[in-house]
Amino acid sequence: MNSNLKPDQSALTLLREPGFLTRILGVILSKAASLAILASLVLTAWVVFSFVRISLAGNVGEVSAEVTAASAPARHPDIPAAAVNLAKREPLVYITDGDAKHFHLCGHNPTGAKRQAIPAGLARTRGFVACPACFRQ
Repeated sequence: MNSNLKPDQSALTLLREPGFLTRILGVILSKAASLAILASLVLTAWVVFSFVRISLAGNVGEVSAEVTAASAPARHPDIPAAAVNLAKREPLVYITDGDAKHFHLCGHNPTGAKRQAIPAGLARTRGFVACPACFRQ
């Protein structure tokens, strides 16, 4: 039961009381104003962070060009340009320490030695031939 009601009053008489609706509207408007202020602060923070992120992202192209130039590996004289170009990917084959003549597929390591993955074209330019067990014709 509402504490503003007297025992002989109904809820409708309370609504007719002068100033009651004004107090309720004042509370509702103050809550709405607080919510609007909070929403505007969140929106402002989001816009500021977006601009900061975009301004930092604008410099990434310049930085990445410098990093790419600095981290690009020096081209070895016996590596052809096609092996360095990653736009055309060649299949990877494996050369092992124990086999100086053949290159192998990933599942075949006849000597159990340490293996190194290289492009197939590079293996051919280094004088390796396809393993007859891996590449049956």
